[in-house]
Amino acid sequence: MAKGLRASTKKANRAKLRSKVFAPVEDARTQRLSAKLLELASKQRPKTDEDVKMGEEAENGMDIDDLSSPVTDRRSSRFRIQKRRRGKASSSVAFPVYTRGRQVAVRKRLRK
Repeated sequence: MAKGLRASTKKANRAKLRSKVFAPVEDARTQRLSAKLLELASKQRPKTDEDVKMGEEAENGMDIDDLSSPVTDRRSSRFRIQKRRRGKASSSVAFPVYTRGRQVAVRKRLRK
């Protein structure tokens, strides 16, 4: 059934199309991206407030590793998303209750 995909002429035509049409487009794109990356890499990065603060802390002798340790907060555990818990499915069958030949009430059967 898929003989058209395996045919040698189809394979040859796809290979020619790949090499003559798609390859130059792909190469041009790769060239543009690499030029853009080289341009960005050659620029000096502007200093941000975080870089300045980290530099000041390092000069003051403060240990930076201590700042990266996670701080746990007891309140954060309260706001966690809880799973919904469902009880057992109860039967919807109801049996009538009779006293002296008369129906008194309808009682649901309890599962045990």
